[in-house]
Amino acid sequence: MSLVPLFDNLSSYNQRRKAVEKIILDKGIGNLITEEEIESLLEVANRLMDFQKGTGKKSLTDIHYLTKKQIFEDQNHRCLNCGVVFNLGESGKFDSPELDHIIPFSLKGNIDSNTRIICKRCNGAKSDDLSYITKGRLSLNDTIKGDNLEKLLYWALEISGSKCESADCINSSYSSRLFIIKKSSLNPWSLSNVMVNCEKCATSKMKFP
Repeated sequence: MSLVPLFDNLSSYNQRRKAVEKIILDKGIGNLITEEEIESLLEVANRLMDFQKGTGKKSLTDIHYLTKKQIFEDQNHRCLNCGVVFNLGESGKFDSPELDHIIPFSLKGNIDSNTRIICKRCNGAKSDDLSYITKGRLSLNDTIKGDNLEKLLYWALEISGSKCESADCINSSYSSRLFIIKKSSLNPWSLSNVMVNCEKCATSKMKFP
């Protein structure tokens, strides 16, 4: 319980972990505490903070590291949506892993079975939308430009089930990075003019990303 007020001003996982490690060091019990126990302390303190303040939006740092390890292994260390291999070294990159609320947190989606790990680009492109037609942001024939290509990529992948759409190809986000390519180079980017291809099949110059 003593960790809760301490955590109140510490927002990041690294800050909180250092605070726990300092307490352990000050008490001279460093050789008695395992990695698993440190992670458990962090998790319990995070949950107590959520309880005291009202449930907050969960992030990747709220998940026990053994659970995260299992999820990464289950996903082959790839984004469940686009198949990019996660960058675990630097946070904030387009390929950094983030916890996604399948039903957005703003729509009351914040339970354990409602979460998955996807990359920062896919998570940002999804935003608070439930589907490509919500809020009228994207329809099949809308012309897509600039930054909206990321949104087009996300929803094309969702519609395809994150699987390569080339004939006889069995690759998916579990086995390969996925791209969108134009079906016709003469027509603009739109959901009706793209198909999902894996790294092996995406030979067209008109592909994203």
